[in-house]
Amino acid sequence: MECSAGNPAGENVDRQEFARLFSRDARRLYAFVMTLVFSHDDAEEVFQNASVILWNKFGEFRPDSNFFAWASRVAYYEALDLRKRKKRAALISDESLEVLASEAANLAEESSERMAALEDCLGRLSAGDRELIRERYFLQQPPKEMASNRSRSLDSIYRALSRIHQRLLACVEGKLAQEDLA
Repeated sequence: MECSAGNPAGENVDRQEFARLFSRDARRLYAFVMTLVFSHDDAEEVFQNASVILWNKFGEFRPDSNFFAWASRVAYYEALDLRKRKKRAALISDESLEVLASEAANLAEESSERMAALEDCLGRLSAGDRELIRERYFLQQPPKEMASNRSRSLDSIYRALSRIHQRLLACVEGKLAQEDLA
């Protein structure tokens, strides 16, 4: 995935791939940065600096490797650099920050796997159940409003949502267990 100075089309392909990978992992990367710096202003600074570095060094990224792992390592070093530049009293040691960064990266990966499993499980629901989930969580309708709109009792809406939650939980846990066995 080398960027060729003499091949603008090749560079464009690399930049498109960067945009695809970065947009997929940007939120996770920002959340990871927040675990390291504890302030939104510092997180913004670290995230922006890391983003520029990732963009400039994308030619060094190995396509067969994990983009988030690479990006989070760059962000970790940017967080360390920020601490040094601001000469903050160390509330947390560099070693502790390293452990925190490692745990945050692991949690981000688990969260990503859980979200992928949830998306798959949502797709397996009946159209009616998907519509209830959409109204409740994506449109943020209160159950009372859902019941009124559907001419159903509030209790029946709560029972339906509870049943769907149980099915989704079992499905997600089953998918994650299958992935652990694979």
